[in-house]
Amino acid sequence: MTSDLRGKGKYSTLRRKEILIMYAFLAPAIIGFIWFYFYPTAMTFYMSLFRWGFNMSHTFIGLDNYVFAFTKNPIFWSTVQTTFTYAAASVGCSLIFGFILAAMLNRPRRTTGFFRTMFYLPCMVAAGAPTIMIWQWILGTNGVVNKGLASIGVQGPIWLASMPWAMISIVIIGLWSLGGMMIVFTAGLKGISDDYYEAANVDGAGYFTKLFKITLPMLTPVILYNTIISLITSLQVFTVVYILSTSGTNLNVWALSVYNQAFKIGAYGYASAEATLLFFVVMILAVVIFLTSGKWVFYGDH
Repeated sequence: MTSDLRGKGKYSTLRRKEILIMYAFLAPAIIGFIWFYFYPTAMTFYMSLFRWGFNMSHTFIGLDNYVFAFTKNPIFWSTVQTTFTYAAASVGCSLIFGFILAAMLNRPRRTTGFFRTMFYLPCMVAAGAPTIMIWQWILGTNGVVNKGLASIGVQGPIWLASMPWAMISIVIIGLWSLGGMMIVFTAGLKGISDDYYEAANVDGAGYFTKLFKITLPMLTPVILYNTIISLITSLQVFTVVYILSTSGTNLNVWALSVYNQAFKIGAYGYASAEATLLFFVVMILAVVIFLTSGKWVFYGDH
């Protein structure tokens, strides 16, 4: 009996040591999450309840910043409309072209590895100022594209400063880093068993029948993942629009509005309210898509 108790005591001591070691390894990630994500998010919500200015003086006003956004700031609704328009176009084009690239490069050929690398390479380059400035050089009024069009007698549009070309330009620039989605789709295609296609061939199914009855249903988990990730990224687009604003791009997307309100106007409280609204909109849309996925996502034999 005594030996059993001693054994249990040694086991519990060893277990406690393992738990302490586990938390020691997790500590940097936990501290980083609290300091860089949880605290700023909580502070943003707190600031949204105040009239907070450049001089850091603040007055509690409750939900007035939210009321102002919804009822007294018409620019806010145009910003929301522009953001959702971009998100819809970006997510749709990314899913379609990402799948097309993955399907084209799914078959083993000598050049498959080379083209996969070339399409994925832009993802390894930070989507910062240098990359976007290259696109300014390409799509500018006197850029490469317009010079090419002029050489064949076509007057090119003002890509970055006129609608709807500015929106189209931003979507095209977003497709520059499509390689990541292509890789995820490729992994999904590799996971579809050839048995399904062999059975379909025996039944005389054509290409589109196999595409809509086998490939796309089996890829729905991948489509769900890519949709949520792409939607979250698109709704928070900022860098490309901010840098291209120097070229006259007049797309006041949600994140850019938050930046302008905070650092140009100095309305930190109202900017925090807009940021909080964006946070909840992104979260709600992601949750809704995930909860409704059971009606259209196919997981294997389930």
